[in-house]
Amino acid sequence: MQMEFFFNFNKKGEITEYDAIFRRWEWAMNDIWPHLVPYMARWMGMTSTNDTEIFQQYLTRKVCRTAEQFCIGENEQYSSYDQCMAFLLDKPLGQFDRCAVRLDRRAHS
Repeated sequence: MQMEFFFNFNKKGEITEYDAIFRRWEWAMNDIWPHLVPYMARWMGMTSTNDTEIFQQYLTRKVCRTAEQFCIGENEQYSSYDQCMAFLLDKPLGQFDRCAVRLDRRAHS
C-alpha cells in the first residue's frame, strides 16, 4: 500500500489543512489485512475472531492513547481514556475504506 500526505502549516508550525491518499487500499485490505488481525487480537488479549471488532478496538485504543498523551489543556478532547473509548466505540466503523472518524481523530491527536 502506498500513502501520500499533503499538509499546510501556519506560521506557528500547526497543521491547518491536510489530505491523504491511500493507493492500493483494497488490495491491502483483501490480501494483507487478514494476516494482521490475529496479531492485533493477541496484542490486545482479545479472543474475538470478528475482524471488524478487532480492528475497531485496535484503532480506537490507539486513538484514545494518543489523545490522552497529546490532546491536553485547551486541546483536550475527552475527560478520560474511558470516555474516549466509549464515544468512539459508539460510532459505527463501516467498511474498511470508510473508517474516517477514527483515522481522522488519529491524525488530529
